[in-house]
Amino acid sequence: MSEKKKNVCAGIVLLLFAIFIYGVSFWIPESKSDILGSRFFPRCTAVIMGILSGILTLTSIGTGTQEKTEDGLIQKTGLNYSLLLTCLALILYYLIILQLGFVITSIVYLFCQCLILLPKEDYKNRKKMMFTLVISVVVPVAINFIFWKIFMIALPAGNLFMQI
Repeated sequence: MSEKKKNVCAGIVLLLFAIFIYGVSFWIPESKSDILGSRFFPRCTAVIMGILSGILTLTSIGTGTQEKTEDGLIQKTGLNYSLLLTCLALILYYLIILQLGFVITSIVYLFCQCLILLPKEDYKNRKKMMFTLVISVVVPVAINFIFWKIFMIALPAGNLFMQI
């Protein structure tokens, strides 16, 4: 399958997923404890995802170019291991977030995702690995702080810490 067809298919699937998220957001109980309500963030995410997937689909349909070399067209075949590992990491993230909590699970997920996406030669670069580790720790802690202090929404703390 060509890159153009892959992008069109991905855009359509993501658009359908965004519509699904928006529809399911109506099942979330209305919250009066904050200004925006509990339905705002899922709907906002779904709208942004829908817009971006629409842009991906339309730009993919509009482009007819492919990468060319002196030998001819480049066609990539085989499994995309980064995609498979990302899907596996997301599934594991979903399964353990309620047990370990948002912060710990997100730190582990972000670090693993960065390792998946980093080029192999960067694994030996100590500076890049430290930067990856710092980003993996700072981002979830900052997000948790923003949600707790500004939006007054508690992200999952995890069952592990509820028993202590």
